[in-house]
Amino acid sequence: MELIQMKLLFASSPLDANVFCGSEDGGDHATVRVWDVSKTRKKNCVATLDNHRSTGTSLAISEDGWTLLSGGRDKVVTLWDLHGYSNKKTVITYEAVEAVCVIGAHK
Repeated sequence: MELIQMKLLFASSPLDANVFCGSEDGGDHATVRVWDVSKTRKKNCVATLDNHRSTGTSLAISEDGWTLLSGGRDKVVTLWDLHGYSNKKTVITYEAVEAVCVIGAHK
């Protein structure tokens, strides 16, 4: 019997009923799915964010709720625009990314 190991990452939006779930496909590829979990709608995946070629390690969402960061062992941090669920910017690092965070603006 083969043991399958799965890692899940979660983040929630401060603006709406969206939950972001990062997972692996069983190989060396990770995606982030955006789920609408509002009480009035059927729970469904509204978008799939795909830019990591290795294990995803972390998710963080901006204070305003419009930018998601994802990090992975593929040495990539991706900034996602949550208005249209598109890749805003990809930052390549020198080592695997174990954690990402968003630091709010000073007011």
